[in-house]
Amino acid sequence: MMTVMGRTNHFDVLQSLSEVLAAMPGDRNLQQLIDLMKWPTCVGEVRAPLLTKLEQQTGQKFEGNVWNMVKWAQANGYDVTSPPRRPSTG
Repeated sequence: MMTVMGRTNHFDVLQSLSEVLAAMPGDRNLQQLIDLMKWPTCVGEVRAPLLTKLEQQTGQKFEGNVWNMVKWAQANGYDVTSPPRRPSTG
């Protein structure tokens, strides 16, 4: 699913996929979630479920603010500055 999100720019599809991804049980790779949020199409209703998923996995409260997440990610060694990487298919 993360691979599909990294390969589409259709807002409706991205919004639906981000909601499904956030609702899926289990943890996701934190760096991949952060990379998805780097894409210019990841705004508003697409970004919100991903922030929620990160909150669930990290125990942090970002309060819907991507910059709160960026601050936390930088402090914990995650890459928030390089260009986004497309999720791998493998």
